[in-house]
Formats: sequence, structure tokens, C-alpha cells
Amino acid sequence: MGCLASIILLWDGMREWLVKDKTRLPDYMTIDLIGVERGPDDLVVTCLRGRFRDRLLWSNFKAIGQPAIVAVARAGWHIQSLDDIANSIREGRFDELELERARENAKKNLTWINRSLSGPPSQFD
Repeated sequence: MGCLASIILLWDGMREWLVKDKTRLPDYMTIDLIGVERGPDDLVVTCLRGRFRDRLLWSNFKAIGQPAIVAVARAGWHIQSLDDIANSIREGRFDELELERARENAKKNLTWINRSLSGPPSQFD
């Protein structure tokens, strides 16, 4: 009987782990934004959550909350520009150049963020 009870408890734990909502994160888990691309109906965000690579729609990614916002800022992107691009995809007026401009701005911002703060900015950047 004790064995059956432990199997039932084990199954409950496994079931909870298997059907865990993808938008909920433990407090200690960080998110790293890898990339952003156009999806069929929304913007698709590729990110690293813990050790696992994940692809989420922009609306689901934003629903994660503060860890997602921090990941966007750390990657050099602007949340408002990603919101605008996602809205344009949903409304059917998406322009690929808009996403490319946002990517280039993110690269520039990331270079600026990663620059060493110990000395003055380089004249050669």
C-alpha cells in the first residue's frame, strides 16, 4: 500500500511538471533574448530560459513579465518598437525594413551596452 501511495505522489509531481504553463517562471530563472523574427500572425521571439531554447509569440513572451522586459533591454531592443512591429503583423501591414531597422538599432545598442565602463569611449568605435 505504501508503494502505491508513493507512485501516486510521484505521478502527481510528474503531471504538474509536464503540464506546467510555459509563461510562468521561477523567481531565480533568467531569460536571454536570442532573436526576433516574423511569424504568420505575430512576432516570434527566440529566447533562452534557463538552459532551454524556446520560441514564443511576442504576446506570450510579454506575459512572462519583468524577466522578459529585462531580457529585451539587455539585448538592446526597444519594447515599443517590438510592440509596433507585432501590431503591424497582426494588422497585415508589416514591412520587413522596419524589423531590419530594429535589428540594426539593437546591435548598436548592444555594442554600446557591452562597452567597458572602466575608461572613456573608444574613438575608433
